[in-house]
Amino acid sequence: MNLFHRPLHTAAPTDTNNTNAAVAARVEASILVADEVRQGGRDGSPGGANGAGPDDGGMMNGFILQVIREKMSFSPTAAGLVSNLMATSARPSIPTLRPLELLLALVSSEGIAGAGAKLGMTPSATSHAFRDLGEALGVQLVERNPNGVSLTFAAEQILPHVRDVFASMQLVTATARAGAELKTGQIRIGSFGASASLHALPSLLEHFRKKYPGISVVVAERPDEETSRDLIERRIELAAVTLPKADFDTITLAVDDLVAVLPADHELAGRREIQLAEVTRYPFIMTRAGSQKLIERLFSRHDCSPVIAHELLQIMSILEYVSRGEGVSILARLALPSTYPGVVFVPLRPETRRSIGLACLNENKLSPAARALWLEAKRFRQRGRGV
Repeated sequence: MNLFHRPLHTAAPTDTNNTNAAVAARVEASILVADEVRQGGRDGSPGGANGAGPDDGGMMNGFILQVIREKMSFSPTAAGLVSNLMATSARPSIPTLRPLELLLALVSSEGIAGAGAKLGMTPSATSHAFRDLGEALGVQLVERNPNGVSLTFAAEQILPHVRDVFASMQLVTATARAGAELKTGQIRIGSFGASASLHALPSLLEHFRKKYPGISVVVAERPDEETSRDLIERRIELAAVTLPKADFDTITLAVDDLVAVLPADHELAGRREIQLAEVTRYPFIMTRAGSQKLIERLFSRHDCSPVIAHELLQIMSILEYVSRGEGVSILARLALPSTYPGVVFVPLRPETRRSIGLACLNENKLSPAARALWLEAKRFRQRGRGV
């Protein structure tokens, strides 16, 4: 094919006084030629001259630049400008993984610098990465407000697809490592707290390890909301969470109920059951762990307002405070030991239960190892071996 079917108006070879406008016009014409060479020309031949493909960027650019110099008789200055524009036009517009990872980190960070810090990036590098990502995508990703920064509508629309990118990468890695026979691999499971870690998961994991001894299972405890966010952000594939969770595929593993937690010498300690309203007459120790939201909803639903004396995260801390007479509490039964010195557990009325389940984003897109555990959990539940 004729690479130069377009008429190119060039100056004489010795013309070194081109105006910027003239140079720009000639450069534009040359880039049109370059683009046609890259795309294979009008005759549809792959890659144009020499059969070069779209991945032969550096070689093709050199070839194009050499032809342009010969055909258009550029001055050194103009030729340099062509080189720069050729490099720019060849730059890929597809974003790289690091800026995309940065965008994900921003969702759970207080600001751009905080997102970069999570990935070990300097503020300068973070700023550049966000700018480059926005330019590559052709949209504004963040907007500043009095409270810091927030994602734009465009960025919010992009996020699910970015998460899918990293989910696919994890799936590729996990598949390669696990192999068809599931001889090796690792599963990282999130857990919202003691009820799941001590009661809902152990029997299932013990059975799974016997069947797949080469697959290691790591349980990581975080509050329920953070565990759910880790699933959404593809940091983990599976998690033990409180149910219901409409955004996930789930399997019920256990059913738990709330109980009153009292000092052994408390005036209500000898009761067979306690009414919720009675609990509010005493200083209350509120848990900051997985059952907090459930307890708060319970009080709200029955128009009860406890007097909060302490807010504690650790179950053992709450039990110790109760044993010392600092107040009473309400906790999930499965999170509690069978006994604790100086403390009694009394059934609460009205009865309040919660379900604990294994959750994932999409059971059809799990890695082989995670898929094996998911199916084992289904069989486990069908055999009635849940808590």
